[in-house]
Amino acid sequence: DKVGLLDERFFVYCEETDLCRRITQAGYEIWFLPDVKIVHHIEGSFRERKRMREIIYYTSLFKYLRKHYGYYRPAKYYMMAQFKMHQWLAPRGSEEWQDAKFRYEVIRDSGLEYPFAF
Repeated sequence: DKVGLLDERFFVYCEETDLCRRITQAGYEIWFLPDVKIVHHIEGSFRERKRMREIIYYTSLFKYLRKHYGYYRPAKYYMMAQFKMHQWLAPRGSEEWQDAKFRYEVIRDSGLEYPFAF
């Protein structure tokens, strides 16, 4: 009751990070139980939708940064610069180059600009 439920503004990514942050800020502890196993089928929901998965990830990350730090633009521009630089370091047309170019375009096109609709 003190920290609330998962924040519905986050979709698929960052919701657990946000909840854990609120739990610790309320004075509670987060415990790691090494014997507990959770089976998560990697990319099960978005297997065929790489661009959608990336857009959702970066959008949630930027919302998390905005919520807890008051900003997200420096992180966005840092990641854009990082992926753009890696794009040029990899051999043109290589899988690494294609992936960096793809991520750069997704971050660039995330649509999260001021004024921020939260």
